[in-house]
Amino acid sequence: MSKVDPEELRQLAQEGKSVSQIAKHFGVHIRAVRYWERKLNLKIKRVNPKRKVDPEKFKELYLKGLRIGEIAKFFGCSKRSAYYWREKFGFR
Repeated sequence: MSKVDPEELRQLAQEGKSVSQIAKHFGVHIRAVRYWERKLNLKIKRVNPKRKVDPEKFKELYLKGLRIGEIAKFFGCSKRSAYYWREKFGFR
């Protein structure tokens, strides 16, 4: 038996709830909500907060010789994100 009530999910989506909010509501993983989204042909709001990285601070840390992992930790992001920002800011 499914933990997700399709009609309640439909209502939550109409109220503008995000995928993660709906997942928390039902106590399921985000993938379960996305499964039902596809199955019911819905469009549910996605919240993907982007971390803003200050280019000047990034440059300062990078030029000081900090490793990517240390920079990532400073900004609270993954190493992959720090590599992305390094490329975006042209610090190669």
